[in-house]
Amino acid sequence: MPVAISKIVAKKVAEQDYKYIYYLKNVCFIIFGAIGLFFTLLLIALCNPISTLQGNFRASLGYVFIAPSVLIVCFICVYRGIFQGLNNMKPTGISQIIEQLFKFGFGILLPLVFAYNGTSYQVAMATLAVTISEIVAPIYLIIKAKTNKTYKDIFKTRNE
Repeated sequence: MPVAISKIVAKKVAEQDYKYIYYLKNVCFIIFGAIGLFFTLLLIALCNPISTLQGNFRASLGYVFIAPSVLIVCFICVYRGIFQGLNNMKPTGISQIIEQLFKFGFGILLPLVFAYNGTSYQVAMATLAVTISEIVAPIYLIIKAKTNKTYKDIFKTRNE
């Protein structure tokens, strides 16, 4: 999805149609947010049947912990697509590096801290690390959007 958004943004930047980019951002947030929320809630609702089908009912906690990342990734896609459409790959790359560092760090730390609770809980904690990393990435992207001159200039001109 970021590629599709970036193509549209790049085209509209070339046409200097900044109102449309602002409109696109809002529409994407609404649509992607609704889709992400639906699948997040669906994953939470079906965590027990899915883990039972896999033969490990205790794995359901891992699904609950990773479910919010589905919603968060939807918002990350919008930000990354807009930055890519503005020919600025740096925020996308840095956010991916930050995401991986947090995923690695918490993926090692949380299972070690909760080692006394058993293997299933350690796996659930490792999946929680994914959600934590997905929370950090959009925080960086939001800060970058608020401080990026091109991004601010385009969205400042939305009413012109």
